[in-house]
Amino acid sequence: MKNESYIILRVILIFILITNYNLFSLEEQDSTVNKLEFIPSFHSIQIEGNIFIISYEFGGNIDFDLFRSKNNICIGSRFSVEHYSLGDFGGSKLGSPFTNYNLFLRLSTNHIYFSTDVYGGISYYVTSASNYYPNDYLPRIGFEIKYGNIIGIILRGSTSFKDRTGFFGIGIYLGYDHFL
Repeated sequence: MKNESYIILRVILIFILITNYNLFSLEEQDSTVNKLEFIPSFHSIQIEGNIFIISYEFGGNIDFDLFRSKNNICIGSRFSVEHYSLGDFGGSKLGSPFTNYNLFLRLSTNHIYFSTDVYGGISYYVTSASNYYPNDYLPRIGFEIKYGNIIGIILRGSTSFKDRTGFFGIGIYLGYDHFL
């Protein structure tokens, strides 16, 4: 538990450093572009499915922005559910299937066809294997890189730093982003 608290503290510290760097831009001419403004709003909603050798994941999320810049950098929150299996599709090998209910702090960048999200926070981890972290709160980090608007390709990974609590995969997503 001490290690988990240390990880959560590091995620919060990184968030503070990122927000302070962008809020106090040194260049006067770029300050209107780089400055993060407090604009609470809806960001995106998506469902996705990913596969990679021995991991299979599907899930969904909804994102909200707290801060946004004019060059499409956003800081906000993510509520998500991840359901994944290890070993075989939908199978019960290696303690799976697993389900995570997540509350994350999220950093996003959006471009014309690409978007990137990096996130970290707390996850309620559920498994049917009673001897393997059953129904436990764990720290969790992850990332995703998406190509396409509304329907596209996604590269995604997530972990809680314990054996069999993570996945990595490439797949497809269906979603809506306010930057479209």
